Amino acid sequence: MTDWGAHHFGGATFAVDVRESQPEEVIYSDDNGRKYLTYRYPNGLLIYHNRPGWGNLQIEGTPDEKVAAKPVPSYKGTGGIYGDFIECVKTRERPFRDIELAVNTVMLSHLGIVAYRLQRSLKWDAAQQQFPDDEEANRFLDCARREPWQL
Repeated sequence: MTDWGAHHFGGATFAVDVRESQPEEVIYSDDNGRKYLTYRYPNGLLIYHNRPGWGNLQIEGTPDEKVAAKPVPSYKGTGGIYGDFIECVKTRERPFRDIELAVNTVMLSHLGIVAYRLQRSLKWDAAQQQFPDDEEANRFLDCARREPWQL
């Protein structure tokens, strides 16, 4: 889920313009032993993970009318991802693989793992980066560190 999940979720969130936000809820479902998740965004968009009969990802809540194709950003400079990084250090532009957008993408995988492990739905507060009033789920957000190391 955190390996290929980030790639799948990255494309999905790019296509529907939610790369700069995080879901407010992860809804856990069990359809006769076939477990799946629904991520609900503040704008009403739903992204399903492993919904039975629908494949790996499905999106609902997009406009009914056809949406114009979006140009896919490309690397700046030369040399692929490495050249993009170097060029953006020089120009102060956002790189194609911007870390802040990547955090929002991989968050879907991490939230999903917690919901699957706890086998229940979860509310998510993106501003606080925690599950509101849910101590059990919040224990998955960090781990104990060996003294004297702290963050």
